[in-house]
Amino acid sequence: MASRSVRLLRLAFPAAVVLLAAALRLWHLGSLPPGLQFDEAHNAIDAGGVLDGVRLLFFPDNGGREPLVTYLHAPALALLGRDNPVMALRFVSALVGIATVCVLYGFARRFFRDRLTGALAAAFLATSYWHLHFSRYGIRAVLAPLWTTLTIWAWWRAVGAADTRGAARAHEPRPSPASRTTSPVHRALASHTAAAMASGVFMAAAVYSHPSGRLLPLILIAHALFRTVGQRRESLRATWQPLLITGATALALFVPLGLDFASHPEHFFGHPSDVSLAAIAESQYGGSLVRAAAANVRAVAGMFFIAGDPSTFHNLPGLPVFDPLTALLAVVGSGLLLAAILSRRSAQRDRAVLLTAWLGVMLIPTLLSDRPPNYSRAIAALPVIVILPALGTRWLLDQARGVPRRARQGLVVLLIAAATFWTSWHYFHTFAQTPHVYYSYDVEKKDAYDQLVAISADANVFLHPLWAQHASIAYMNRNGPVRTLDGRDTVALLADGRDSVIAFPAKEEQREGWDELVADLYGGVAEHRIIRDAQGKPALSTYRIARGDLDRLPGQHPPPATANGVVFGNAIRLAGYDVGPLRAGEPASVTLRWLSEAEVDDDLTVFVHLLDSDGKSVGQMDREPGWASFRTSDWEPGDVVIDRYRPLLAADAEGPVTVVVGWYDQASGKRLRVGNVDALEIGRFQIETEGDG
Repeated sequence: MASRSVRLLRLAFPAAVVLLAAALRLWHLGSLPPGLQFDEAHNAIDAGGVLDGVRLLFFPDNGGREPLVTYLHAPALALLGRDNPVMALRFVSALVGIATVCVLYGFARRFFRDRLTGALAAAFLATSYWHLHFSRYGIRAVLAPLWTTLTIWAWWRAVGAADTRGAARAHEPRPSPASRTTSPVHRALASHTAAAMASGVFMAAAVYSHPSGRLLPLILIAHALFRTVGQRRESLRATWQPLLITGATALALFVPLGLDFASHPEHFFGHPSDVSLAAIAESQYGGSLVRAAAANVRAVAGMFFIAGDPSTFHNLPGLPVFDPLTALLAVVGSGLLLAAILSRRSAQRDRAVLLTAWLGVMLIPTLLSDRPPNYSRAIAALPVIVILPALGTRWLLDQARGVPRRARQGLVVLLIAAATFWTSWHYFHTFAQTPHVYYSYDVEKKDAYDQLVAISADANVFLHPLWAQHASIAYMNRNGPVRTLDGRDTVALLADGRDSVIAFPAKEEQREGWDELVADLYGGVAEHRIIRDAQGKPALSTYRIARGDLDRLPGQHPPPATANGVVFGNAIRLAGYDVGPLRAGEPASVTLRWLSEAEVDDDLTVFVHLLDSDGKSVGQMDREPGWASFRTSDWEPGDVVIDRYRPLLAADAEGPVTVVVGWYDQASGKRLRVGNVDALEIGRFQIETEGDG
């Protein structure tokens, strides 16, 4: 009975840790953090693509992402529905986070041969703000600690008892051929070979999950090199043979992704080169790599106790890795790790070197890139980081052996409770109420989008590409009523006769010359309104134009009479035009009013040419309608599109200028014909001089 009670007690602490980890990661998962942040939205778009049959080895959008997280998100999105991307993506992260806590318990327990150390390491990971944050955020980074821990665990299983295996082989009687396959040594060798292969599988999974996985071989190589020094040949074989098996397994699984990288080097080098230390040195430190590296080292060293990641995407800005109590325990644990490295006891030194290599290698991504300390890039080091306070706590308990057991158990509960309170308060209270989180996680875009959807009940709504193509809005609007239009130079009034509402990000109105830009196109026709977010700040600026006001918009001059009624390609009619004053060396203003008369399959381009009296070009502009935001393949018969073009008139242009317009297919270069010609002269206009007007 007593033995059963002891077993239950041993299981109670790890079970409580897992339940605590689950509670912290699942509580209000769909609402905190709020909104659908743009990285998550990109992942949701890619996961939806997978469900639609788009199966890639590397997803190039948004800086490029390894595929494994997307293939985990896809079934979650299918299960919970595409209208619930927040829960689908974050539920995957939460499950991975909980699984990592369990895996770290198993690893640390086996690695240190101590159940309590394993439970303490798992507890400090469960209550880590850093890990909690990424366990509630639907991006790939949360996978890195899981695969890294599994890789190191399997590697340790393959080589951790190398010396013991060597000694066992030396003293083992030579088995007979019949018993060779069933001898303990043979079974052990098979077990360690399987562990080495498992390490390779986990390493490959890490590479398919996060850029930090590419660094995992460095940890194993560093550990193998350390074990090489002063070892017997038998021990060397027991280290390097598993390394070769691990490497070969990982390499075989890496081949598909490797071929993709070979075909598209930008997939491998693109984002890292943009945020590299060299780029930072050039932009911030006058090209000095030494100064840039020193600044990064200071920032990373300070993240543990002073100031952590400043980004709301990764942290409560500036919150250090450890709470004050855990920080003290981590200092003790660091001292123990250093002492083990300097120890003459080979087993302790072996463990310490492996952990130190793990920590050092996985801090490289944030040490050698911009905005340190970056928790997303350094997250694969987190399992080692939380092992440090676990070692400190275990040492403290060992020093208090004379203290009653219940008091020592109470101390452990107090330490974990303090860490839980620290993390819970800072995440569920402080982070949740941080005003900037509203903008970091794109809640203001959802609020603005909801207002646009309400407006769309009685109007056609067009949104500037800066927001319309933003991943968060693009995902929300994947089947929605909001269209994309760059309304700086374009007005669209659709065939259904409803009003058009053209929306811009409010910051656009702060651009120089904005008032003049809008006044020339919309004049006094449009009804102007500001859409504000929940914090009262301007989010969108909208202009409402009624179909009945068409005659008050630019493009009133009728085109010259030509064959076929000025219809290009029997599909697009030139219904009117306006040409503003022409001044040498300045942009002209040529406004064309188009009427769609038939569907067009291709995305056509307009050309506006300015010709002098000799037929020589003195200005030209070619572009798709709405700066390619409202392409002809999207037009329906009856749509009216008013488009303004501003070709620069040459500084030395003189005399009358002929304005010629037309359409062509950019892929083939073929022009649309209007009657018997492929371009239309809409008029001849005099260049104004300084004294005119």
